[in-house]
Amino acid sequence: MLLATVTGDVALRIEAQDDSKTLDEVMQVLRNMYGDGIPNATGTMNSKWSQNPYVVGSWSDPVVGTDHNAHTYMASRIKNLFFGGEAAHGHWYGFMQGAYYSGLERANQIASLIQRENCEANQGPILSECVISQVPQRNGCGRPSYRP
Repeated sequence: MLLATVTGDVALRIEAQDDSKTLDEVMQVLRNMYGDGIPNATGTMNSKWSQNPYVVGSWSDPVVGTDHNAHTYMASRIKNLFFGGEAAHGHWYGFMQGAYYSGLERANQIASLIQRENCEANQGPILSECVISQVPQRNGCGRPSYRP
């Protein structure tokens, strides 16, 4: 798997063209680097990020002087509302893998709470409750008496 991040005007040009044209361009760059003997790619996936109506090409980009604890706070939860995404990952903010890793972290946190494992460690930096309030609970923290 090869991942390329393209930004600015080049990203807009690539999003506007047919995916097969993009694949041809990528293969030409790779062949210039590694020679004509490399195999063709078996497929591509292009996000067309600027065309997504929910994000319109946006990503987080902290300004100079930003307290990097901001990412930790964005990853906090409010009762049963958990936040994830590239902006909520302290190392990979602004990148797809930040969204992926942040999602895995939130999913593991939620699973741990449902299984009533380590409630105190999953409170987050600005929260004082360890609850999953919309399902019946035992002992006030986590494990529901039925699985929804």
